[in-house]
Order: sequence, then C-alpha cells, then structure tokens
Amino acid sequence: MVRNVFTWDSSYYSFMIMTTCFGIGLFLLLFPYGWFLLWSCRICAWICLGPWMKLFDMFYFHQFYPPPDKETNELEVPELNFDPIFESEKYRKIAKEVKIAKEEAVKFQAMREYRYGKYTEVVPFFDFSLQPSKPLPSSSARPFNAANSDINNDSLISSGYGYLPKDAIKRQRFVGQRLIGDMIPYNKAEV
Repeated sequence: MVRNVFTWDSSYYSFMIMTTCFGIGLFLLLFPYGWFLLWSCRICAWICLGPWMKLFDMFYFHQFYPPPDKETNELEVPELNFDPIFESEKYRKIAKEVKIAKEEAVKFQAMREYRYGKYTEVVPFFDFSLQPSKPLPSSSARPFNAANSDINNDSLISSGYGYLPKDAIKRQRFVGQRLIGDMIPYNKAEV
C-alpha cells in the first residue's frame, strides 16, 4: 500500500497526500511558528504555574485531601455503581441490536461458506500485489465481434485458450457472493 502511494500507482491517495504536505509546508513557510511557540509556552506557564494556583489549591483542591490532623495511609476510593446504567431500557435495546447484528453476521458467513465453499474470497480494496500490473500505452481492449474476426470458420470463436464452437460459449453475468434476505439468505440472481 505504501509502495503504491510512493510510486503513484494509487494516484488518488498520492495526490491527496502530496497536496496536503504542500499546503502544510506553505503554511509553515509563511507562519511565524518560532514567535508563536515562544509566546504559547509563556502563556501556558503563567496560566498553569502562576501565583493564583495557591488560591486554587486552597479553595478547590482542599476537599480532595484530608486535613493534616486526620492523615491516614489508606486512600479511600468510592466504589462506582454501574448497574443502573446497564439495567436501563436504552442499554438493553442497544445490547439486543448488537446481539442481532452479530447473529446475522455469523449466519451470513456460515451460509456463504455453505454455498460457495472453497471459492469464497475476500476481494482486496487496494492493490497489494508484489508486481503491480501496468498496461502498456499501446495496449487496448475491444469487445469480440465474430463478424469482424479473422477466423475463416463461422462456427468457431476464439476463447483465449483456442477456438471453441459458438454454442459452447454462454455469456453469463455472475453477481458475486453477496447474500440478501433475513430468514433464508439468497443471491440477487435467484430473484
């Protein structure tokens, strides 16, 4: 994936990364980041370490620390009670929807394995091949037309593996392995 970005095989991602880096570089070239960094550190230090932090400690943080006469070595941590949250109707509804979605995913995966067996394949979204295919600029593709072919015998069609009789080739579109339906999953082609 990274190689495809650097070699511009994935041109969309390469362009977006290059444009973003160019914009950030132009911004940093024109932006006085040295002055900004110096003053942001000064302001942060004054806000977080100023003399008013003593007042903040006296009036706010004193409630979290025991008085000096009642100091103990044990720290009391209140026990949190999450049971009312998990017993609420909203949480039960979400838990039921998650359980149904998980069961649907398991059912569809089992049906896909049953129907397609070893031919089940996850098609990658990105090109992860070691040798990415790069078509030549002179290459082209066109639909096969038996009337314009250079084959003398009208009953034969080139199939890429040799010549086959015309009636042996049946054009069929495969709609893929995506299943739909609730109770009994089926393919779109079966409708």
